Amino acid sequence: TIRNSGGKIDSQTAVMPAVFERGRFLNSVVTAQVGKGINTGIALVNTSKNTASVKLVLRNANGTEFATHTTELKAGNQTARFIDELFSEINFSGGFRGMLEIETVDEGIISMGLLMSDGVLTSLPTHHYGTWSN
Repeated sequence: TIRNSGGKIDSQTAVMPAVFERGRFLNSVVTAQVGKGINTGIALVNTSKNTASVKLVLRNANGTEFATHTTELKAGNQTARFIDELFSEINFSGGFRGMLEIETVDEGIISMGLLMSDGVLTSLPTHHYGTWSN
């Protein structure tokens, strides 16, 4: 959302979140970067009536697994965290570029990427694809 000096909205953009559906989409990916003035994150919502388990896989630019984090999301709950919060055991002082993979076998998870760049928060689309490897 961009507002003019009077506070009125001049323009606004939005990103459609990705919805995980049983038998169709079980994986999604978003670009990931951590560095000076920049951090990527993920927002997750569980729209189902059951607790869902979501595995987050941080991969480097070559696609090699760098770190994993699994979280459970109770029915109707949501969470949003940045990479340095999800993977707090990792020292990102040298920066990081790669991708964040979102995996679940539970239906009802909705995901959307987040990007904080120089204090400005932006939403990023997540992209569905097949399994990373067979």
